[in-house]
Amino acid sequence: MSKVKRLLRYELRRAAAYKFWFIGVFCVLAVIIAVLSVVYSKNHAAILNTADKEWTLHQYEQEVEEYREMLDTYSNQLTADEKFYINRQIEYYQFFIDTDTVAGDYFNAEDYMEKRKGFETFGGCIYLMEYSSFAFMALAVAGALWAFSVEIHTGAVKNILASPSDRKTIFAVKTVVSAGGVFALPLLEFIVLLIVGACAPRASFLIYSGGYKAVDGLHILAQMGIRNLILILCFYAVTLICSVNLKPLVSGLIPVIGYFALAFLAVTVAYKPKLVMIGVTGFDPLNFFPISGLQNYLGGFDVNFFIMAILHIATACLLIWLSGRIFKRKDF
Repeated sequence: MSKVKRLLRYELRRAAAYKFWFIGVFCVLAVIIAVLSVVYSKNHAAILNTADKEWTLHQYEQEVEEYREMLDTYSNQLTADEKFYINRQIEYYQFFIDTDTVAGDYFNAEDYMEKRKGFETFGGCIYLMEYSSFAFMALAVAGALWAFSVEIHTGAVKNILASPSDRKTIFAVKTVVSAGGVFALPLLEFIVLLIVGACAPRASFLIYSGGYKAVDGLHILAQMGIRNLILILCFYAVTLICSVNLKPLVSGLIPVIGYFALAFLAVTVAYKPKLVMIGVTGFDPLNFFPISGLQNYLGGFDVNFFIMAILHIATACLLIWLSGRIFKRKDF
């Protein structure tokens, strides 16, 4: 225990030596969040008219009848894709009829950061949760580099290895301290936005996952927050295993370049027009790509999300474990 305490004191003194860097990072993140808030506040708020509900539902019933007549009349002439589209439209309008709701009662899952009149506060939470994640993933890369790569590159790690503590303890303490610094801000943001979102007026999201269903907005916000924490863990783990093998610059570039390469490959295979904010629901080719599948999934806490989350967490833990094994055996 005394060895662990000595290492903790060393890491905290080391962190104190970089206090101006930490303050700078905090200020940069604060500015980024402030800018995002201003950008969102300037966006035009969409006004969705749901006043004449009875008339709208009548229109939905007519749409269902027309699509069903189309299927009956042209069944032999329609392709499989056309039939799928028509059945999907029937499901869409039938959902509103069955639930006695209209499209304006829900957030749009295909544009889930759209600013809605009357729901600006909750929409702002969604907006910040989405875009601030990129800054926190960059913070994860910096935190992992600070943990090992800097000391290895400068040769200071030899002094630590000369201490009475074994390498396993050294790795564990340095990882815990750096990971704590990396996760402190995103975890705080997640809690704050979740509380604000719970207190603000909100609507449900209408999503399609083998069928249309309404998912509460707070449910989606919580899913996005947990997703962000998992993605931060993945970026930290990838950078960590690079940092015990490579120089700082290369270690920092690999996760960043790898992210964009995977995103580009994913949307190419899935024929998606955007790299982010796709709002995938259900199984999709994009789900099979690391990071991209989890980042773009918007189906709530369903089986698909848990499968992707478990796979990402397991991969990150494996990379951290391998980093420890390399650190224990590597000749610095």
